[in-house]
Amino acid sequence: MEPAIDWIANIWSRKTSPKLQVFLWKLANGALALGSSLSSRGLAIASNCQFCGEPETCDHLLFHCAFAKEIWSLAPFKDQLDSHQVQTFAEALKSSFKWKVLPPIGVEAGSLFPWICWAIWGARNRRIFENRTCERFDAITKAIADAREWKAAQPEKASKKTMLPQAPTSSDHPNLITIFSDAAWSKESKISGLGWIAEDQSKIVVNQGGKAENLVTSLIVAEGIAIREALIQAR
Repeated sequence: MEPAIDWIANIWSRKTSPKLQVFLWKLANGALALGSSLSSRGLAIASNCQFCGEPETCDHLLFHCAFAKEIWSLAPFKDQLDSHQVQTFAEALKSSFKWKVLPPIGVEAGSLFPWICWAIWGARNRRIFENRTCERFDAITKAIADAREWKAAQPEKASKKTMLPQAPTSSDHPNLITIFSDAAWSKESKISGLGWIAEDQSKIVVNQGGKAENLVTSLIVAEGIAIREALIQAR
């Protein structure tokens, strides 16, 4: 059995309704009132599958019962699911992230799986408590419709675009002056040479200069001092 934390990571990260996340968590932890759990508690009420009469376990109800098999065969997956190959709910839950849904359903891979499980569970409960039968096609149609409806109701996340600062253009500032600065640094002497030059829109030099600085500890510091000098000249 997998660690509980693996179940939680798989279930709570799934893009589906919170109600279905709780439903999947209960299935994974044996917390639903299935026939097998009722029987283990000494309750013989509805302990067998309502569709075929076999012992009702989570794996049987969702995958191995003939009713469930027909529903999965109707599911619009790119690769048709063979429920005979699904041994456990845990196995299906993990692999369902890779089950791609065919267009034009419009549901992401892995998002339809919880709704189909929920449709099977709902059909089972209606048969027990309301004595109502559910056709296989109706069950898969409802699962698809519910999945699409829930997705359509989710607010779209605004795309976050990183806006880099743009340098002003000559059209923005008719009297624009551009100043360039640079620095050189000697690691041995700790002396830095600084330089700057200012140009107008016609690339004509209107100001330039340079100076030396002692006791400069690094090239980064030298570059910073050069920028500072350029700002002083700009002022």
